[in-house]
Amino acid sequence: MKKKRIIIGAIVVVLIIGGLAWIAQQFELGKEEKKTGPVPQVEVAKLERKTITEKVIVYGSVVAQPGKTHSVSIAFETRVRHILVAPGQFVTENDPLIEIELSPGAQVQFQQARNAAEAARKELKQTQARFNLKLATNQDLSAAEKTARNAPAPEVTIAFIRTARASSQK
Repeated sequence: MKKKRIIIGAIVVVLIIGGLAWIAQQFELGKEEKKTGPVPQVEVAKLERKTITEKVIVYGSVVAQPGKTHSVSIAFETRVRHILVAPGQFVTENDPLIEIELSPGAQVQFQQARNAAEAARKELKQTQARFNLKLATNQDLSAAEKTARNAPAPEVTIAFIRTARASSQK
């Protein structure tokens, strides 16, 4: 009878262990769960040092902020020769916007100033030559130098009026 109990006990133990193994297999206990999904593709590239830039295209109107406008004034009369931009045209910093020229009256004044300055330079040159020949005094030379120094400067640059700063609002 003792043998029967041992055999029955062994069978019960085997059945319990088999049942636990079967339950573990059904519920996958003890195994790490592997999540499968898309596998990322990796691209290897050589490392380079560069500046990161981003180009942004913006549509709209640029309106000057109050207090941020710049007035340009010229000491002589001018007129606009060409307008170099059209409404809606894209501009960047330092793009020419208009081209100006002297008015006819200012051109006459400019030519007169140029002639006066040239005459003063010629007079100084002649006085210097006479002074070197001992035919003019220090006072004559000083007066000619003063006249040449005070002659109107005819070097007037007719330039393009450029944007102070072209910017876009993001």
